[in-house]
Amino acid sequence: ISRLFSQMPVSNGNVPLAVVSPEATSRSSRRYQHEHRHYSNGRLFLSMPLSILCSLLLLPLPSTIDVVTANTAQIRNHAAFVSQRRPASSSLSPPPPLRFVSGNPPTKKPVTIIPRLLKICHVATPGAATSIPIRNYDTGRGDGDNDDICGGGTVAVVSSSLYSPGDDESNINMDEITSLILNTSIYPPGSLPLSIMDKVVYVMDQWAKCGLGEEGARIVERILERVVLEREEGNDDYLNARTSDPHALSHATRLLQSVPSHLTPTPVLYNSLLNAFAQRGDSCSALRGENLLRSMHRGHYGPSVAPNTISYNVAIHGWAKCGEWERAVSLLEEMVKRSYSDISVEPDCVSFNTVLLALCRAGEAERAENLLKKMINLNIKPDSYTYYCCIAAWTRDFVKGRKKRSEGGQKVPASEVWERVERLYESMITDNVPQEVSIANALLSAAVAMQGPDVAEALAARLRKRYKNGEIKNPPNASGYNSILHGYAKRGAVKDAERVLSRLRSWGVQPDVFSYSSVVHAISQSAKHDSSAPRRAEALLHQLEHQPHRQQPHLAPIRPNTITYTSVIDAHAQRGDGLGAEAIFTRMERAYADGNPEARPNVQSWNTVIKAWARQRSPEGVARAHAILRRMEQLSRKHGSTRMREACTPNVVSYTTVINAYAVQADGAAAQAVFDSMLNNNSTRARPNKFSYTSLIHAWLKTRSPHGISNAVKTLIQMEERYRKGDYKAKPNIINFLTVIDAVAKNRGDALQAHGLLNRLERLYLDYSENMDFRPNLVCYSSVINAYSKSYLPNKAERALAVLHQMKTVHLKPNVYVYSSVINACAHTTTAVKLVNDDTKKTAMDIADNMLLEIVQASADVERDDQLLQSIKPNHVTFGTYVRACINLIDDKIERATRVKKVFNMAKKDGQVSRGVLSLIKEALEEKEFKKLIGEKGVQTDW
Repeated sequence: ISRLFSQMPVSNGNVPLAVVSPEATSRSSRRYQHEHRHYSNGRLFLSMPLSILCSLLLLPLPSTIDVVTANTAQIRNHAAFVSQRRPASSSLSPPPPLRFVSGNPPTKKPVTIIPRLLKICHVATPGAATSIPIRNYDTGRGDGDNDDICGGGTVAVVSSSLYSPGDDESNINMDEITSLILNTSIYPPGSLPLSIMDKVVYVMDQWAKCGLGEEGARIVERILERVVLEREEGNDDYLNARTSDPHALSHATRLLQSVPSHLTPTPVLYNSLLNAFAQRGDSCSALRGENLLRSMHRGHYGPSVAPNTISYNVAIHGWAKCGEWERAVSLLEEMVKRSYSDISVEPDCVSFNTVLLALCRAGEAERAENLLKKMINLNIKPDSYTYYCCIAAWTRDFVKGRKKRSEGGQKVPASEVWERVERLYESMITDNVPQEVSIANALLSAAVAMQGPDVAEALAARLRKRYKNGEIKNPPNASGYNSILHGYAKRGAVKDAERVLSRLRSWGVQPDVFSYSSVVHAISQSAKHDSSAPRRAEALLHQLEHQPHRQQPHLAPIRPNTITYTSVIDAHAQRGDGLGAEAIFTRMERAYADGNPEARPNVQSWNTVIKAWARQRSPEGVARAHAILRRMEQLSRKHGSTRMREACTPNVVSYTTVINAYAVQADGAAAQAVFDSMLNNNSTRARPNKFSYTSLIHAWLKTRSPHGISNAVKTLIQMEERYRKGDYKAKPNIINFLTVIDAVAKNRGDALQAHGLLNRLERLYLDYSENMDFRPNLVCYSSVINAYSKSYLPNKAERALAVLHQMKTVHLKPNVYVYSSVINACAHTTTAVKLVNDDTKKTAMDIADNMLLEIVQASADVERDDQLLQSIKPNHVTFGTYVRACINLIDDKIERATRVKKVFNMAKKDGQVSRGVLSLIKEALEEKEFKKLIGEKGVQTDW
């Protein structure tokens, strides 16, 4: 760190620093844990926590530090003294405190120092910076909340001269003027000079636009508080405040209401508060802004504070920004009505454009066009942005309507909508409205959505021709052609997209990185069926990496970004080419290391490489995918930067891809290990979801062992418990339960476990308001009944019948397969134990009789419904299973023969006598009875 300071570039030995240090534990300082940048007045301000600066300077963390523009030698001497860790009573006298060094105003703009580690200084010309002490801003509120303007505990870098009366406002030093206004130790209440108060309006306006959000609002609020304090203390240097605010708070409104009655406020100050409410972008703040507008109308703040056009425009902007276009339209209509009696609130083009933008975002094209007509009737000339909003509204309305049509809504012809767009464009040309480039781009975007990319390409050719003939001033640029490329890519016309990209330069259009990325993405999507796709995608990437015009200074460099590289990696992943995907990823890392910040690998890039190895479906590919996942985990623990850590921290997709790869290899233990590491990851992005659990369940089930089935059951139960605890990403569905129940049912002896899972599914269905995602289906019940039929339980027939009755509690009607499964459980009652008593046999046979009777009666009730009849009518399996029950459960030959003959006649009548049925009947009857039953010619069957 000392060497960094010794190597710091300086100008004439001076290093301008501006250190603002209030309480290090203030609320606002916690919001600035990372580096923030914002622009104000054309100067760059860099912020960092004060603790970092003190560590760099080897200084203890003080409670306050003055703004300094210190000589480099002074900094080194002071740091050397502190680094000796001498107590305050030491005989070694400390160096003089760091003081600012004044100088002449800068002759040129300051330059930021290159070392990224010390983004705290600006290097200016000799003596460039003139500073004053800035301490905790004390405005005399007495509430103990003295946060500074930079959010508490931060460093704000400034490098400009103090504003002097008569200078242009663009030369105002924001930090210095703010400190003068708010520091009561320099100017006690009531003593602010006119030279400072003249700058308050501009300073408030700049803080409102600086992008600090709520922090900026707090600064504006405190400046307003100081203004009120000056007036209360008798300072007659009245400020015509015309501030626009970032996010005004209720306290600022209270301050305005407390302005003494003998002082005359102006609408500009209240318009600033309106803008503050509007900038928040929520309906609550927009409503507060409208209420403030109503109070201004009622004269609540005095007759001199009447709303004007700007007041209405800002209030309308508040509703438009939060998406409440109805309220924005209503306020505009009110504005138009009031303008007939009050010319100060007459709407202008900005008023209508604000509402049109809100209508455009909502896709309300018809209303937008009607508003345009009303605008013209009021003799307000529309501009290019007005027509852009209307054209874009039709595009969004069409896309929105297309989604409705896919849901069964009324179809609107695309040609009709396109005609409306063309009429809008022609009316704009007729009215001699200057055509900006956004109009041409909007036309191409509309053409792609409504007519297709081929029509949009022809339209672009016409626009180029009109531009050459001097009829229009701006042809489409790369953004417009990107819409065509995206349209071709979405259609799957990869060759057309490549053709358009190759011709852009001949059309005088410089393609940007998004142009290349769209085509590369289209190629990657076709790689699954096109083996040449990875090679073509790499060729475009190579072309983008080695642009010939990059050496020409008048053209901006075009370099591949993260999306470009990831799309090429995906092309290899679609082919299962892990080596090719990892090679492109290595090029991506190298490009980022060589100074291309747009090529920084993100988690999607890592996941695509993992997917490429996983799709090889080989043990080597799965092992390599797991190795990449472990590398991501190591890098995420290594990086201290939050941004870099997030870029390589594995998420749920990373883990699930590897788990699924192990599931394909039937390696449940390895999949479980990956899942456990996923649970140990503290990142919220790596929290298991339903796909993670499903992949793990499949991994265990594919092991085809009792141990695997039991682990699959445990995973399913864990999934359900996490969902019940509020983890909605782990929500199970019917497929998860059905897969496990079916696997358990096919494992002999696990009928009770299968029935337990079915009960859990029913409880989920009933506990969550009969959510259809949890409703058991017929296959679930049939699987459990089959599990009982294969089990060794002595009362399997009664248990199977109980499952059938349980089905009716969730309003399900059994079909022929469920009835047949119950009869099958009755038929195999004798396999449960070696010796079965007569009562058990009789009970099982009675259940079988009832099932056959019930299914025959149900089929008779639905004779007119062919589809329902096929699902309930007994088939050859039903009759064959019943005959098997007669053989196993009836010992009396006469009774057995009577039942079998009756069932044979029923099957013969329905045409359900199969070879299986005949073989079972032959087994149940004696040979003479069997021949007599079927006759000499036998029975014709279709099997």
